[in-house]
Amino acid sequence: MVVLFLAFWSALTAARGTPVGRLLHRVMVEIPAATINSTTRGHMLLAAGAFGFICIVTWFGEADGLRMLGMAVPDAAAWVTTFEITAYLDVISALIAVSTATRLRAIKLQVLTAIMPRFHRLAGKPRSRSIRQRCRAKAANDDDGGAVALAS
Repeated sequence: MVVLFLAFWSALTAARGTPVGRLLHRVMVEIPAATINSTTRGHMLLAAGAFGFICIVTWFGEADGLRMLGMAVPDAAAWVTTFEITAYLDVISALIAVSTATRLRAIKLQVLTAIMPRFHRLAGKPRSRSIRQRCRAKAANDDDGGAVALAS
């Protein structure tokens, strides 16, 4: 784990200014700094109280905590191995495939709308309306001209 962390830090310094470097900087520097910056006195008091409680329980319990941890390790190992890592990889690959397919559909629609304007409806854009010339209303009385019939 430490080796992986150091590898990310070396990649962060080597890839400065690239998209990968900016992503690593955001994940490894900006987000932790924002999280630490948002801590308050209440958080620190809670952490100090929890640490004090753990120290008191350890002092009075002597080696009981170690025994309890030793009994819990086989159960924790069974839980970890119950869920296969391949299932997680399958879910991740399915999510990548779905996100790629939606991006490809959007690109296809952009190309189609650029080539053929009638596909604007597929892209969610409203259809342009044609402006029709209005016809003059015919008079109800066919004997008179239109202007005379409308005046009466």
